Amino acid sequence: MNEHHTDCHGTGYAIWIGPHEESDEYYALSHCITAIAKANNTPTFVPHLTLLSGIKDDEPTVRERTKQLATLLHPFEVELKELEIGQTYFQTLFIKAKQTAELMAANQLAQEVCQRHKLYMPHASLAYGDFTALTLTKIKRDFENEFADVTGTTFTAHHLDLWITKGPIEHWSLLERFPLTPENTQ
Repeated sequence: MNEHHTDCHGTGYAIWIGPHEESDEYYALSHCITAIAKANNTPTFVPHLTLLSGIKDDEPTVRERTKQLATLLHPFEVELKELEIGQTYFQTLFIKAKQTAELMAANQLAQEVCQRHKLYMPHASLAYGDFTALTLTKIKRDFENEFADVTGTTFTAHHLDLWITKGPIEHWSLLERFPLTPENTQ
């Protein structure tokens, strides 16, 4: 494997959830992503948990389906558990999320509404890249020593973020934010 950032490209659209930008949880995750990226020449990105990715419909259809999905979901808690090393570029180093009924139901509903079916392993990435197993073990050890407070983080998902994830990571952008429907309004 390559020890540096490679020119990996995303495809389609993705629906993300995450902590509020002004929260302690957002700051802690953002700090980890930035520190790991700086130390290892990997790309930075917004802290998030992907609800569904690789959506290939046209933009108006994806916007409408994401809006519909947001009306069907209520705010829910997401608990980030243990640090893991992955096998793919976009899951190099991540914190696995607890597979709660609410989170898994949100993913299942997203798959149905967006007509995109795939296996789901909820997680919050901390690094993207291609590394040897030895380098990943070192990064994980360094991360665990310096950023141990990030595991066990809990946040409430209050909105869905629709991202265009075509091309290089630095070209990805937020298209629209859709608030989830509060419990008492349906």
